[in-house]
Amino acid sequence: MTSFELFVFQVDQLIGKDHLFKRSIILIKAWCYYESRILGAHHGLISTYALETMILYIINVFHSSLFCSICILLDFWCSMISAVFCLAGCIYIIDYSSSQYFDNEF
Repeated sequence: MTSFELFVFQVDQLIGKDHLFKRSIILIKAWCYYESRILGAHHGLISTYALETMILYIINVFHSSLFCSICILLDFWCSMISAVFCLAGCIYIIDYSSSQYFDNEF
């Protein structure tokens, strides 16, 4: 057993809830790979370790309200959407502020 497998096994035992952590990893990995196409570190996308860290974070924050892996997928999806909109808003603000300086005639 590798150290990562041991880590997943111990976290899954700690969380309990009928292997909620392992089932969530499988569901969200499948969704990220087949539906959203954001999984694959060798292509410059999210790595498996980063994805599992995000799943663990969601379980840590929302542990009292989570009872199935679909709930974790929903929380993961909502956090990804909010991060994309936040990033897009920051890029828009940066583009807007930098365009003010470059639109001046010399």
